[in-house]
Amino acid sequence: MTLSIHNKQFWMSNAIIVASLLAAAFFPTENAIQSLISDSVFLVILPIFFVKFLLKGDLSEYGFSLGKMLRGSLWMIVLLSGIVAGLAAVIHYTDILARFAVPLSIRVSFLMFLLYLFVTGVYIFIFEFFFRGFVFFVWEKFGGMKAIAMQTLLFMLFLVAGSHGKVDILFLIAIAMAVFSGFLVAQSRSIVYSFLFSYISAILGIASAVLFVK
Repeated sequence: MTLSIHNKQFWMSNAIIVASLLAAAFFPTENAIQSLISDSVFLVILPIFFVKFLLKGDLSEYGFSLGKMLRGSLWMIVLLSGIVAGLAAVIHYTDILARFAVPLSIRVSFLMFLLYLFVTGVYIFIFEFFFRGFVFFVWEKFGGMKAIAMQTLLFMLFLVAGSHGKVDILFLIAIAMAVFSGFLVAQSRSIVYSFLFSYISAILGIASAVLFVK
């Protein structure tokens, strides 16, 4: 029995997903800049090349569009409200923020603080594009819940590989954010709102660590 064109695309896409993840996780780098370049190449440029030139597809099919703007915006506001409430509770009742190892330089230099936020935003875009965009929409044919689960599982494995198996509270927060972002994509069919949600949440978390952790 021959595979249909859609099945071929599915398995080809998954081969690219696996190859991209393995390359990004294990490609040798010596510093943060090299890691950023490596992740950009393997998790953004390679999938774009695959979609545009091999599948002859459109990136809007992978969430690179405004999608369902009203639904995406409303759910983003709801989830951000939960993040703000949760962060307020963390600040007042726990010491979790003390585990955020923010560089000393961003505490004493506003310019370095802005640069840190910019680099954080680039990394978030990379992860949103690949996991909540490419991976999610490849697996969406099996349903939104399965797509959310698959992109979260692969994201978790990628983080485990990058941290050499270290699992801490920040790791758990990252996984929870992947689930929330996946839900946003499922509701809006766009990575715009998941990116904004993740980035604003990260800014709130980083700013809180700078302001409230001595």
